[in-house]
Amino acid sequence: MKSSHKPYSYYRNLSLVNFRGFKKQENIPLAPLTILVGPNSSGKSSICNALLLLAQSDCFPVFNESFKPAWIGQLVDLGSFEDAIYGHKSTLTMRIGAELVIDPKAQRWGSPASKRQSIIYEFQIRGGRGDSEGHISKIDIMDRISRERLGIHVDTRKERPSIILEFLGLSAPLRPEKFPEEARPYTRTYALVAHQIDQTLRRRRKPSMRGRQAGWDRIKDHLRASSAYSEFTAQTQRVSSDRAAPKRVYSRIGPGQPEGTDGPWRTQRVYEAVDPNMLGDDRVGRVNRKEISRILQKLNVAKDISRGELSPYYFDIKLTDNRTKIESRIIDFGYGASQVIPIIVACTSDANGPLIIEQPEIHLHPMAQGVIAELLGQSSARRQVVMETHSVHMINRIRLMIAEKKIDHGDVVINYIDRTARGSRVTTIPLKPNGDFGAEWPGGFFDERYQDTMALVMTQINSGNE
Repeated sequence: MKSSHKPYSYYRNLSLVNFRGFKKQENIPLAPLTILVGPNSSGKSSICNALLLLAQSDCFPVFNESFKPAWIGQLVDLGSFEDAIYGHKSTLTMRIGAELVIDPKAQRWGSPASKRQSIIYEFQIRGGRGDSEGHISKIDIMDRISRERLGIHVDTRKERPSIILEFLGLSAPLRPEKFPEEARPYTRTYALVAHQIDQTLRRRRKPSMRGRQAGWDRIKDHLRASSAYSEFTAQTQRVSSDRAAPKRVYSRIGPGQPEGTDGPWRTQRVYEAVDPNMLGDDRVGRVNRKEISRILQKLNVAKDISRGELSPYYFDIKLTDNRTKIESRIIDFGYGASQVIPIIVACTSDANGPLIIEQPEIHLHPMAQGVIAELLGQSSARRQVVMETHSVHMINRIRLMIAEKKIDHGDVVINYIDRTARGSRVTTIPLKPNGDFGAEWPGGFFDERYQDTMALVMTQINSGNE
């Protein structure tokens, strides 16, 4: 039975200019299941980092109130503007563009929009002398259908940043004092922008505006959909490639959310180690221990997982062997379990933001890689999954799922990233309904395996002729 994809909010496209290794790369396609492959240091992580930076900076629906990107945070550490700008040339201007599809039905906390809509944002970031952080100097917001565009220029040189709006051929400052006084203390900048657009459209009621009104209504919907955007970014999660080794004893308050934490988006954002809090109840952002055990058993890793309370301050984590039924602490069970459990927990979490996973195949044998690929494919039916991998086995298992009609080929995209003298470049490899590749690989991935196989065959033939 084919999975039903896209019942959620997700990124459809990404554009990068002067960001890390990318000098200029527009229209990087993203899908419910996006697979990033390519040589080491080619730019795969930069694509993930751009999405993590947007979420970490709380850039949507317009910008955070400081107009400063959050280069260092829980999701990602990019250092500073100078560290992240292409060639470390602080005189360059960075641009990050993203097309988002927001589905209000998928958001727990509601949205004024009535149906799924797509909108394109581009953030322009500049540095300067004595400005190592950089600042958001301009935001373009464009309706995908009508191509109507709103430009927001930000001048941060003053104590209170000034904002100039450009739309409908006009250029005017944003005037908070014109917003209803009783609402001002509770209103963020994006609502002020939507209000000013409303006021301008009312003054320009002309026949020529009739065909454009729908586009501006969609832009205003996006600007006002604060809860949907906040939930989308707050529930972005990452499984780091630098996953920690297993421990004999774990602190009660580990890298996860402390028990009893309240709030509407009580969810762990980064999974980089096994954590006793992962084995709690099934509240928001957590999963049931039995579900983790079920997947571990399918991986042929363990029959069960449990945590034991050693003291008010410490837990241990134990696994039960599939065959011997002997229970052992995770540190005595092999390295692979500690590397795969964070992936399982992230995939079975009920968070609905993008899930970005780096090298899920680490310390897993080919059979287990295939099982995890199936888990990622199934997860992409309810939330977007962006996977950075070097594993041929995982890609082939996804191709098999397409051929078996478990995933639609249009809901999977493979982006091959390579490094050139002019910066990183992306080549998209489409997939056919039968799971075949729709284009030739640039080289260095499947080609390398083919060459090794052919070299082995020729060696065997030559040895037989001697």
